[in-house]
Amino acid sequence: MTSETPLPAVRASDADRDRAVEWLRERAVDGRLSHDSFVWRVDRVMRARNQAELTEVVRDLPADGPVTRALTSAASSLSTMITRVRQAWDAPKLSPLVLPREAGQRMVIGREHDCDLLMTEISVSRHHAELHFDGVDWWLRDLGSKNGTRVNGMRAQLPFRVRPGDAVSFGQAKFRLVLPLH
Repeated sequence: MTSETPLPAVRASDADRDRAVEWLRERAVDGRLSHDSFVWRVDRVMRARNQAELTEVVRDLPADGPVTRALTSAASSLSTMITRVRQAWDAPKLSPLVLPREAGQRMVIGREHDCDLLMTEISVSRHHAELHFDGVDWWLRDLGSKNGTRVNGMRAQLPFRVRPGDAVSFGQAKFRLVLPLH
């Protein structure tokens, strides 16, 4: 053979095609390849007659070396952290509701003037809920309200044990339970 005579092309094996498709799939999952591009490239991989054509299908895509994997992992972690910070920042700020301090102390919550925590929110019933401390635990009980009492998003129809930090709602009024100051 002379230097001007091209070398015969090496036929692409099924294993080579499978590796190329898997490589494309990984890039699609990582978001480096659109669905349309993935489908188009897989079609080209399946039609490739030799190694050179397989290489051409994936030549423009970045390789996954240790630096690329580390950067991708760091970017993913940073993106997750930014999303969590944004959610926390955008979350509605809940007004504090101080838990009763004395054992046996009860606090009735509602719109009626005889309630311990008087609320003006129209979705709160006249006698909506009761919060009391038994000396060990705090308990929240719905008093048959129309719009319900919730603890951390769960409906609290029966007496429900609550803790500092729980999010509670009476109708549309929302609070965060906090410990009393000593």
